[in-house]
Amino acid sequence: MIRWFFGNILGQPPPLRAEERRRAAPGWSVRRTFCRSDHPVCAFASLRRIHPSSARRGIFAAAVILVAVPIAASAHRLDEYLQATRFALATDHILVKIDLTPGADVAPAIFALINTDHDGTISAMEGKAYAKRLLDDCVFEVDGQPRRLEVISALFPPFEDMQDGVGIIRIQARAPWRGNPGHHVLFFRNNHKTDLGAYLVNVLVPASRAIEVTDQRRDFVQREIRLDFNVR
Repeated sequence: MIRWFFGNILGQPPPLRAEERRRAAPGWSVRRTFCRSDHPVCAFASLRRIHPSSARRGIFAAAVILVAVPIAASAHRLDEYLQATRFALATDHILVKIDLTPGADVAPAIFALINTDHDGTISAMEGKAYAKRLLDDCVFEVDGQPRRLEVISALFPPFEDMQDGVGIIRIQARAPWRGNPGHHVLFFRNNHKTDLGAYLVNVLVPASRAIEVTDQRRDFVQREIRLDFNVR
């Protein structure tokens, strides 16, 4: 990865391996040229003098890019409604945790959707009603049978935090079930606010050793997951 970055992005030689430094003659550097396909057959090495100013430009460019990458990676999309779902499997129930983070541009619309009496505060009744609406928008099945999710907690941040794009809505729900020994399949699809939604879905490591997750298959946008697991 480092060699591809230097060769294709910076146009500079990648750092030398120890054996290459020993083989290179004094005053010479090993410079690699890569074709755009980055295929091993296309890569070749040649001995060529590298002007000091060229090396300095490469180092400066690398520093600028490496500083910029963390900023871009940590940025939160202002016009999306991030919805991250996690499952915790147990032998007598399945816990579903959904964290929802509206971006700053869509936060007023999401807040208004929850705060139905428009008094500026989300009441316990409004919060529970929204959590139920969220779950009603989701498909949740175990072994091909629909399972009803019951809200057990719903926490909402103040509007100021949502407006800044840092307020996280935390919904927890539970579905009772009998984890009989054998193979089981969980299916989940999130259909909530698909016009704004950005999605993540995952399963937590089971707390019980009696449960073993054997396969996870997601769609491209992570709105849905098919989870295979065994109960001993």
